Amino acid sequence: MPLVHHEGMKQDEVMCLSCRAGLQRIELRSYACPPGDVRCPLCDALLDTPDGSTAVAYRLAVAPERIIDR
Repeated sequence: MPLVHHEGMKQDEVMCLSCRAGLQRIELRSYACPPGDVRCPLCDALLDTPDGSTAVAYRLAVAPERIIDR
């Protein structure tokens, strides 16, 4: 569920489908950024492909649990 602080900023929580890391996604509608791919900082999986009309930032919030095979 998106958390909206004000009409110019939108904050969401997302999860990487590959490694299950939890990330915060912040979108600023008052700024633009170059379009391009956004990748997971842990496993390099594709998270998003912003079109550049807004500034989008991702921050690692919860690292996935590591499972060790024995």
